[in-house]
Amino acid sequence: YSALRRSFLAVLQLPLFMVSEWWCTWRVIHRYRIDLIHSHWFIPSGLIGALLRRFTGIPHVATVHGSDVNILKKYMLLHPFCRFITRNSSFITVNSTYMKRQLLMVSPGCTEMVRVIPMGIDPEQFASLKNSDIRARYPAEYIIFSAGRLIELKGITYLIEAMPGILSRFPDTRLLIAGDGPEKENLIKKIQTLNLGSRVTLLGTISHQDLPDYYHSADIFVLPSIFTSGMTEALGVVLLEAMASGCPVIGSNIGGIPDIITDGENGFLVPERNPVILA
Repeated sequence: YSALRRSFLAVLQLPLFMVSEWWCTWRVIHRYRIDLIHSHWFIPSGLIGALLRRFTGIPHVATVHGSDVNILKKYMLLHPFCRFITRNSSFITVNSTYMKRQLLMVSPGCTEMVRVIPMGIDPEQFASLKNSDIRARYPAEYIIFSAGRLIELKGITYLIEAMPGILSRFPDTRLLIAGDGPEKENLIKKIQTLNLGSRVTLLGTISHQDLPDYYHSADIFVLPSIFTSGMTEALGVVLLEAMASGCPVIGSNIGGIPDIITDGENGFLVPERNPVILA
């Protein structure tokens, strides 16, 4: 979605992509005599799956991940496509109760076929620390960690803005942020403006196999996601990963995050866009 907003070329490529996806899927269906079509994301894959269900009669399962339904909900012209997909699906899965509510707002007639099946993780991957030197590389009494694509939706700027308040009480604290994306330059400017160069570190992209070491080395994991352009966090799998690593978590009280965090029991929920309360 962000690519479509930034690039007219991406908009032009979308129809060609959908035609190619249709053709390739059609060939696979006939070559391997497929019994079930399972599409991920309503647009464009769910639409392709629904069309193939209409033409072939093969059962179709659609999985909603988040931004797809947020986009459909935002643009009224797309609502008929959503209803066409739900009518031509045998089953629909969503990754949080929030996303189920959003889907039913656009296509209220599909209640009986929708089930919440959250994205999962393998707890064994996050069970133990692997001789990490992260504490040596980033020495501090306390480490706050956050991970995710550096986009506006993740709300990282508010976590950076919370740091002066944190440092006023806990001076020897360091914030480590893993990920890359279009907001990187804005975050760098924010760090410089607040004079936090020695306390906030942008780590760039971290391999999935190295993430457990960061979760285990951190004292707190924070996911400060926000609502923006009609979109928000559909679930927050990084919270599951942090919890599986034994790291306390804080998340914004929006989207699918409350499906994971029960405030005061297994983590803390905070209002979005509020660095004071977040601190």
